[in-house]
Amino acid sequence: MIDVLSREKLMPAVRWSVLLQVAGFVVIAAVYLTWTWSRGLGDFGGDSAVYVLTARYFSPWSEYPDVAAYYASHSPYPPLYPLFLAIFGGAESTLVAHVITTVFWLLVFLSLYFWLRAEGFTSWLAALVTLLFATLRGTYFEAQTLHSEAAYLLAALVALAAVASAEKSGRWYVIAAVAVATSSLIRSAGLSLVAAFVLFLLWRRPRYYKSLSLISALPFLLWNLFCRAS
Repeated sequence: MIDVLSREKLMPAVRWSVLLQVAGFVVIAAVYLTWTWSRGLGDFGGDSAVYVLTARYFSPWSEYPDVAAYYASHSPYPPLYPLFLAIFGGAESTLVAHVITTVFWLLVFLSLYFWLRAEGFTSWLAALVTLLFATLRGTYFEAQTLHSEAAYLLAALVALAAVASAEKSGRWYVIAAVAVATSSLIRSAGLSLVAAFVLFLLWRRPRYYKSLSLISALPFLLWNLFCRAS
């Protein structure tokens, strides 16, 4: 009886906690979408231009100019981020490209929160750390550019959250392997994540660890072989 009464008293507090955190995320989303709402590149012809032109080459919605083909063939960057831009209309509109990139940042904040929760942080502490990260100068200024950092961070955080949850179910290892492979096709820095994940698998040796290692490493290897061949 006492336990039932305690739970009944606790439930409204839990609901208010969830509502406040959801409201906080909505405010952050509104601020970020307003902050990044732009038709400009965000930097002076650096990586943003390369990504947009590569996306224009990949785009199924319009024909690409010769300059787009040149940049796509000479780009040193993996293909997944400009491919995302191309599929969802970011190649034809820099405003749409900014919205897509901002959505990646918002998903990064959610992934950071859930990773911290998986590591044992309380909901309020995880929310506080996420808020601090979202308000860092480097974060909100980076969000104004059309760079692949947000997409890469999203894949990396999903991998970390999956690994942290893998003790509950081995299926999380598959999600982690796919996320690690995805990160390597967004930024070359993902290779370090691949190496760390493979070493982790060799150390923990979960079921099917060899297949998981192959899943995480093979896409990057195939992409590099394709680049060398072409």
